[in-house]
Amino acid sequence: MAGQELYHERQQLYRCGLHALNNVLQGPVFSKAALDEACEELATKTHPDAGYVMQWLDKRLPVDDKLVKLDEAEGVLCNVVMSTGFSSLWMQRHWFAVRKIRGVCYNLDSKLPAPVVGKSGD
Repeated sequence: MAGQELYHERQQLYRCGLHALNNVLQGPVFSKAALDEACEELATKTHPDAGYVMQWLDKRLPVDDKLVKLDEAEGVLCNVVMSTGFSSLWMQRHWFAVRKIRGVCYNLDSKLPAPVVGKSGD
């Protein structure tokens, strides 16, 4: 970005979700304490089967192009399975953000040393 730096938090501990949120919002909007508080509040007010319903919708239904228009999105939060040497023991997941600024998409993964400009077709 000419003349302006991108906000890019780097990975600390296992806080990739926090970093992804702040990176997609381009500033330190959330803190660990704020996210912990939100999780505690949701845990006390959420139906225990809600996670299952979300997973079912994600795996069973096709994406509706009328509802999800990625070409119009300013930012996307992604959650992916990470390959580890211990993958047979447990599955590790990682959150990262992709943000479009002035028509250019940037990979703002907190594990990267700096934002990476996306390529056409990515």
